[in-house]
Amino acid sequence: MDRKGTPQKATLQGLHDFVLKEMRSGTHKLLIAQKLVEMGVDSTEAPQLVDTLHGSILNQARREQVRTASLLPAILGGGVAALVGGAVWALIVTMTGYVIGYMAWGVGLLAGFAVVYSAGGRRGVSLQLLAVGASLLGIALGKYFTFYYLLKQAVANRQGAEVAAQIPVISKGLILFFVTMLPKMLSPFDLLWVLLAVVSAWSIPKGLGLTVQDS
Repeated sequence: MDRKGTPQKATLQGLHDFVLKEMRSGTHKLLIAQKLVEMGVDSTEAPQLVDTLHGSILNQARREQVRTASLLPAILGGGVAALVGGAVWALIVTMTGYVIGYMAWGVGLLAGFAVVYSAGGRRGVSLQLLAVGASLLGIALGKYFTFYYLLKQAVANRQGAEVAAQIPVISKGLILFFVTMLPKMLSPFDLLWVLLAVVSAWSIPKGLGLTVQDS
């Protein structure tokens, strides 16, 4: 790139990204075409190229734009992803006996894709926030289910299987105990995987960053 931030090589993806950047800045099509000419694009081809890319980007932005009707499916999809992701994580722990921290990243990926899919392919900040919330919920559920399994195992070893079987899956006291124990359950590596999960969940539903009116 030169000092103006324009690509040196006129590749299709590079031109697409450049035009998108200019559209985000509110640059008029004629000025974008002039910049392309300065980059080395033929002066007769630049306006047509800008028209094509400009229209394609606007169409994509319209398809991605979040609608009120798409929020509820996205919430439901994110919730299901959180529940499934957390349950699968805990199930793997019970089957292997290992607390696999990087599963948190998988929960974040699952939440991001589930929100986009449930919203019909739409993307935007509201869906990014939903995906992050779903990923954190899924991680919390995974940790809670794992905590419940380990607690029952410890009680069974000390007081017998019958006593352990009486521990409810969800209770106010158990949730409060889990909250107090959660900081001790998180290692620096766990925090790293949580961070990666949040970044992934935020990135997957990210849109073009353009607000357009329906034609």
